[in-house]
Amino acid sequence: MGDITMTNGPEWCFNSIFMVTSTFVYNYLFSNIASIVSNLTSETHVAFLKRRNVILSKIKNSQMPQAVVEEVNLFFDYQF
Repeated sequence: MGDITMTNGPEWCFNSIFMVTSTFVYNYLFSNIASIVSNLTSETHVAFLKRRNVILSKIKNSQMPQAVVEEVNLFFDYQF
């Protein structure tokens, strides 16, 4: 662990237990953060798709030219 070396049995034992415990704590925290980000991404994607569908349906109902509909569709594809 850096510049401090183990010199006897109890130090070696403490160092080993500390490293194993630290590894589990790091893995637990990292997996929780990944889970939170994953949930945010899926919720964001669902909200994005709902907004996209509402806008595209309004555009199609308003008799917009096909070129405009395609441009809006390309814009949404670019956004996400």
